[in-house]
Amino acid sequence: MAGEPHAAAGGLFESLKTLSSCLVGIVHTRLDLLSTDIAEEREHLVLLLVMALVALFCLGVGIVLLAILIAVAFWDRTGSWRWAG
Repeated sequence: MAGEPHAAAGGLFESLKTLSSCLVGIVHTRLDLLSTDIAEEREHLVLLLVMALVALFCLGVGIVLLAILIAVAFWDRTGSWRWAG
């Protein structure tokens, strides 16, 4: 009897209690990982939106500068193109 495992000491209910404790721990760990993944994806999405807004701003500034360049290039009262020489 000295060589028997701990099965006799706990019994079936102790095994079920240990199993349920392990399952609750696994679920808790998975929920922690899920919340971490959601937080990381939220940060990634915010960064992506900020970069898209910066890109749109730069595109708008580029279009305005192109329009100014075209207006200055053709702003000649004599009718000839200014950069033609």
